[in-house]
Amino acid sequence: MYERPEDLWQAAWQLLTRANKDRKHAYRTATVSTVTPSGYPSARTVVMRNANRENFTLRLYTDRRSHKVAQLEKTPRLHWLFWDPKKQIQFSGVGEVVFWPPDQARELFIQLPKHGRKAYATVIGPGEPAREKTDGLPPNWSVLELEETDYAAENFLVVETRLFKVDLLYLDRECGNQRLNAQRSGDDWKLNWMVP
Repeated sequence: MYERPEDLWQAAWQLLTRANKDRKHAYRTATVSTVTPSGYPSARTVVMRNANRENFTLRLYTDRRSHKVAQLEKTPRLHWLFWDPKKQIQFSGVGEVVFWPPDQARELFIQLPKHGRKAYATVIGPGEPAREKTDGLPPNWSVLELEETDYAAENFLVVETRLFKVDLLYLDRECGNQRLNAQRSGDDWKLNWMVP
């Protein structure tokens, strides 16, 4: 049970920032949603690469050829949904997206190990039809040296979301569920309790 809205807000951000370092943390993966050209929601699970409490941003990596990038170019907002089954806190946040400039993204890509580059190294873009079952990688992928995979940097995109609205839900069977709505105004946040 959280006494003040600030306490639940702080707890949620602690979970997010802990996931920056702990790859097994529940908040390390999230469901993100975009809007298709037809107006339908499109959701997928991603790895949250960084949560920054100072500027209220969440970061993911993706292949610039993916459908979600085209969707974000048209509607540059992303919805993030996290759930921690131990802490019983759901984090639902919406924000404006910014794509990192290619030179900045490349600097980050160069630091990735070979296995971390696989998702961006496919011959054809993700979500495209294939004649047969495939991982999409070049046939000689297993023998390529790290620097031979640098070509995939052109597909690597860093997407940063600056949150402007967050909804938190805390489940507590004994003391009662709690819900918090947070709205950003400039660099400040207005926190309000809501009916769960």
